[in-house]
Amino acid sequence: MDSPRLSVIIPTLNEAKRIPLALLEIDRRLSAGDYSYEILVVDRGSNDATTDIVRRFASFVKNLNLLERPDAGWGEVLKKGMLSATGQYRMWLDLDSEIDFKELPRLLEHFRAGFGAVVGYPGVEASDGALGFLISLPSSFWKKAAHALVTRKVRNGLSGFQCFTGAAAEIVFPKTRLKGRGAGLEALGIADKNGIRIGEVILDRRGDAAGGKSSSAPLWDAVKIKIWLLAGAYK
Repeated sequence: MDSPRLSVIIPTLNEAKRIPLALLEIDRRLSAGDYSYEILVVDRGSNDATTDIVRRFASFVKNLNLLERPDAGWGEVLKKGMLSATGQYRMWLDLDSEIDFKELPRLLEHFRAGFGAVVGYPGVEASDGALGFLISLPSSFWKKAAHALVTRKVRNGLSGFQCFTGAAAEIVFPKTRLKGRGAGLEALGIADKNGIRIGEVILDRRGDAAGGKSSSAPLWDAVKIKIWLLAGAYK
């Protein structure tokens, strides 16, 4: 197979319940497009049936491959996947993302404007109402504070959907240092530092998507990233 136009990278840890339907849905959505693709599942030491499922599904999900990094952190498997991929565009996603998988192809449309990276984040449904807004406030505060420290180019640097051109990924991901989920935000900070244009697009939420959880962890990762940026640690 020629180098795929799109590589989809999925970091996993104990995702046996979610991954069967997710792989089928992702493959269905991508196979409807007019481009070649590969799906890379990068597992970080699952002790359930995640890796067995991926191996079995490789016989009927097109261009599905499994990479394993036991005991690695989320950021480390993301880095492994992005640098092992060969696509012209390299997208990573979380299986617990609030974004509907049908929106996968829409990220590619935005590269026509010359972006090196595009972030997709879920829009707020009208049905969420005032109660949904109030529940999401703590999570929204930490997310906004975190990405404001690192880059103001996007409103949600902690989104579970990001896509980079292959050229941008080869610049950004060799430099990432965080082992946890802050690595996604870190990648955007490094991209911005290197003059890579970052775009963003609002995508549809899944109907069964749960609201974001409140956590101050992204803010502490953002502080580290900011210090490293100022110290020139990402050269």
